[in-house]
Amino acid sequence: RGLDAQADPARSMASAPVLLNLSTGRLACPPGSVLALDPPAAAAAVPGVRAGACARCGPGSYSLEALAGPGGEPGCFACPAGAHYCAAGQVSFREGDWREVNGSYTLLGCPLGYGMARAEEAAGGFAQELQQCVPCGQGSECTQAPCRSCAPCRAGSFKDATGTHSCRPCPAGSFGGTPGATSANDCRPCP
Repeated sequence: RGLDAQADPARSMASAPVLLNLSTGRLACPPGSVLALDPPAAAAAVPGVRAGACARCGPGSYSLEALAGPGGEPGCFACPAGAHYCAAGQVSFREGDWREVNGSYTLLGCPLGYGMARAEEAAGGFAQELQQCVPCGQGSECTQAPCRSCAPCRAGSFKDATGTHSCRPCPAGSFGGTPGATSANDCRPCP
């Protein structure tokens, strides 16, 4: 789950065993690392106690909290598609309003001219790594921030290319009766 299997043993962390309360131990490991818990032993010496060690996230993944992870188990999250830079515990974004929610970054809105490509669009449920701001396509725009989705161009306007620019009005002496027009050819001469 994104752990760095190539970690240098000389740089690995070791300490005497410590009893950690999982509900309060979110900072048990340094940023960019997770608490990798061993599977529950069939005959644990102390019931309910599991061994584990801090493990650094590998390339293309990150961790903000030692105990957060996909599926509720500690693990590294895949870097979101909208990340400008993503490595271990550092993530930066060019566009969008990103917030930390439950140990991972969630896209809340985009700047003008963009729509959100959200993880709900993925088959099978939420895929955090698919989140990003994408320019509005032909025949659509977003003119009121924060942008979450692109809306069809209003009747009487068009947008002929994907981009962050707004829809343009039909040329003088013409009109368009259909929302979402993608070409000046969709505008008709006035009667």
